[in-house]
Amino acid sequence: MPGKMDYFVYTSDDGNQYSVKIREYFQSVQNEAEDANALGFGAQDLTKPLMPPGMVMRKVRVQDPTGGSTRSVPCGSVTCDAWDGTDTTLKMDYSGTAGTATFNIVGRTPERPARKAHAVFNLSDAS
Repeated sequence: MPGKMDYFVYTSDDGNQYSVKIREYFQSVQNEAEDANALGFGAQDLTKPLMPPGMVMRKVRVQDPTGGSTRSVPCGSVTCDAWDGTDTTLKMDYSGTAGTATFNIVGRTPERPARKAHAVFNLSDAS
């Protein structure tokens, strides 16, 4: 997948916002869509904290209707068109070809919350 990476704002299921580093390409998919809310990422805001360790962004699974290849694409909010079902396709680049192809949205993977912190015990307190 082409492109350099940069920070954008991801809104978690509980409404918290985090800075996430994703390929700039995903932002261009959002901006090239008829509706700018295709993937739901906010503009870069480095005042937002980084995503907690272990937390995984929600994703949509897209499939090339001609070749059948699939890939996962991150969604920046639960209200984005790719996640809420408003869009059933995304125009994206296709590796090895010039231009874009229209991919069908064939599945969704929900956000996985951050791991809970492990309890820390001081062994000298054990009896």
